Amino acid sequence: MRRARTNLNSMTKTNYPEDTDLISVIIGSLLADANGELRGNVRFCFKQSAKHSGYLLWLHDFFAICGLCNSLLPEIKTLLGPNGITYFTLKFYTYT
Repeated sequence: MRRARTNLNSMTKTNYPEDTDLISVIIGSLLADANGELRGNVRFCFKQSAKHSGYLLWLHDFFAICGLCNSLLPEIKTLLGPNGITYFTLKFYTYT
């Protein structure tokens, strides 16, 4: 029995940037401080301290333009660390 071949031209197109750019951002982030969460499929979590908010907001904008995350801006959360130090963080998730 012959297997059906997939015609790449018939696949639906998305508003992704160049595939290499998207893959580079994801792999670079995973090598740095992002992580993947298995929820049936995988989604990615990006989290930074508030002093790196410019970078996180750039990442969020990049993924939102691609249609891979919610367009609402991440909110600043407060975390109580060791010795009573308060930390401010931003976090967002991609879609699965």
